Amino acid sequence: MEERKAGESTGRYTARILDERHAVWEEKTTTSLMRYAINIDTVFILAERHNQLASQMASLENVRDVINQLTPLAEQKNADAQFELGLAYCEDGAAKDYKQAQNWFKKAAKQGIVEAQYNLGLCLIFEDKLFSMGPEYWIEKAAKKGFTQAQYCLGVFHATGMTLKKSVHFPKALKWWKKAAKVGHAEAQYTLGIYFNAMRDQPKKAAPWFVLAANQGHAVAQEKLNDLRAEHKNIKV
Repeated sequence: MEERKAGESTGRYTARILDERHAVWEEKTTTSLMRYAINIDTVFILAERHNQLASQMASLENVRDVINQLTPLAEQKNADAQFELGLAYCEDGAAKDYKQAQNWFKKAAKQGIVEAQYNLGLCLIFEDKLFSMGPEYWIEKAAKKGFTQAQYCLGVFHATGMTLKKSVHFPKALKWWKKAAKVGHAEAQYTLGIYFNAMRDQPKKAAPWFVLAANQGHAVAQEKLNDLRAEHKNIKV
């Protein structure tokens, strides 16, 4: 830990260290958000429980054929088709249209499709509506239904002040990260390790989270774990 400056009171020293740690934390977490939460071209592949429609899409020659096949079903309020149609409009190519994607995600989201709720929240972020009710509202709905990527993303919102209230709230961030981490979300596990190591200076609490993430192939978590073991010989994990 950095040494106290000459004449610096305990209160000022503590406040300065926490401010410096938060600045580092915010930079790490914001980078993580950009990589894992709002990379719209990679996130819109989350249709794990829509395998039947997904396999039909894969058998078609191009995205336009997918759209033509799904549109009649979607217009009949088939929620799965609405969600898949939103995915189709996110594919690269001439048919790519995020406005249409948002439209169909919203319809599916209102019918309770969790992945659509999450993706709709991401679409609203890309419309520069980060501090409006939309992104937080829809992502939280998905998080409350157990969608781990939404739980992780919501934690990032609270940790960086990217919520409607524009305030940092670490207890809420920890709550959502732990929910995701406990069911195997590697990035949430890694982020908890970073939090306890950087913000709380608690390497013994950080290490188990790094272990869990590293065991899932998270390379940076493995590097952090190696650093902890080298720096703190008493850590046995």
